[in-house]
Amino acid sequence: MKLLRMVTAAGVFYGFVAWSGCAPRPKPVTPASQFAEAKEMLRQRTHDRALDSLAKLSKQENELAERARMLSIAVLGGMGESYREMGDAYMKGSTVVRTEAEKMRFRKMAMDYFGMARVRSLGYVEQFLPLLKKSDTKPFTVEARFPEVGAVENATVNKLQQGIWVGDEERYQAELDTLDLWVAKILCASASVTDLNQGRALYQKGTVDLDPRGYFVAMARTMMDASALFASKALDDSRLRRLFYEKADETLDAATQLLKMQPDKALEARARKMKEDCQRELKRLPS
Repeated sequence: MKLLRMVTAAGVFYGFVAWSGCAPRPKPVTPASQFAEAKEMLRQRTHDRALDSLAKLSKQENELAERARMLSIAVLGGMGESYREMGDAYMKGSTVVRTEAEKMRFRKMAMDYFGMARVRSLGYVEQFLPLLKKSDTKPFTVEARFPEVGAVENATVNKLQQGIWVGDEERYQAELDTLDLWVAKILCASASVTDLNQGRALYQKGTVDLDPRGYFVAMARTMMDASALFASKALDDSRLRRLFYEKADETLDAATQLLKMQPDKALEARARKMKEDCQRELKRLPS
């Protein structure tokens, strides 16, 4: 019996060795494979997983780290703005419905979306700020799949604004659609493009070089717009509203320094006007 057990064990061992030799070896994980996987996650609209992967890649020291950071900035900014839009729609709907129970239901959803927008918007600023160390006009490089964008106006968002409650499936679809639209808008603004079709054509080429002067101005505009999340009609947080304007102001200062190296009168005028708007708002907000 003992001999039988030894023979059986040996057979199992050698069988395992033989099987191991035939089994395909897992592909090595490389920065390129990580980046490709993150882009595929975005295509599948699993944004949180993609951001986790991009965050890890952006901390590495390789040529794809910057591209990972640039892509995560666009996604985080898009998520923040899309959640804010959904929250605004529910908040507006709460002013239309009649009963107190309906008002509370709409307001609760609004605050839930504003809370998610807060997290993503702060993440956007955190990812972006290290880029302000740039001291030359060498382009940033971004590589992104341009989202499939449908109608600019979302029918479900319009329903919510009118006080019409929607089911979870329809709500989630609207959330994804507005997210795609905002990511597309930020990608366009990053490349100083205003038309979505032009943006789609540009990003279909693969990698896109972004002029840091225009990119900084565009991101300052995004921060100024995102600060509306902390206004009295939303989260009512003057401290964070001020923070977003302060960071937008710093970003415009960085843009101005680059414009001194490589002048552009139109861009300089735009940055100057935005700087004035920032300073006006900062004087109004409590310190």
